[in-house]
Amino acid sequence: TDVSHELRNPLAIIQGAVDVLRELFPVTQGAKPLQRIVRAVGDMNVLTSALLLLSRGERVDRQTHATCNVAAVIKEITDQNRFLLRDKEAQLQLIIDAQPVLDTECVFVQIVAGNLVRNACTYIHRGLVRVHLQEGELTVSDTGGGIDPAILEKLFRARLTRSESRGSGFGLTLVKRICDRHQWQVTIESQEHQGTVARFIFKPVPGSSVSIS
Repeated sequence: TDVSHELRNPLAIIQGAVDVLRELFPVTQGAKPLQRIVRAVGDMNVLTSALLLLSRGERVDRQTHATCNVAAVIKEITDQNRFLLRDKEAQLQLIIDAQPVLDTECVFVQIVAGNLVRNACTYIHRGLVRVHLQEGELTVSDTGGGIDPAILEKLFRARLTRSESRGSGFGLTLVKRICDRHQWQVTIESQEHQGTVARFIFKPVPGSSVSIS
């Protein structure tokens, strides 16, 4: 909690400086580096917010009556991660068949779904990343190289070694913790050289989903 609070001030300063730079420089000068900073600051803000809420025991605290439109979050996440495929022979496909609303802060959906989409886009070299949102489930599948079975069974554990981890080793551990607290489920199935399928299974607020026509 203390660390997350302390990080908020420098993050706000960085965000303010980026806003000033955007006004000072034309779009053609330094646009890509600024976009990377904006994305990084956004990711860090989401993470610190999630850690603060987790430290307060968010699952029993419903005083704010927060709700989250999952479809809106997924659209934003896919847009934010398309740049990861920019120099690859790969495509990102988004399919939204429903608009479920969850009884939670959106930051938790951002962490869970963001990790799954980002991992798929990061580790694929060619092929297709397919993001499919249904009434009670988000599926992120890819046609990449798959995951070593020895590593697959350790993905949700903390403290993976650098050689074992597909990333920092922290992201999926946090995903699992968030899902456990909300009584959600997250699963990852993979076969080497055949791709990976990650599923985020949740329970929407009754009667709150609007089907997409």
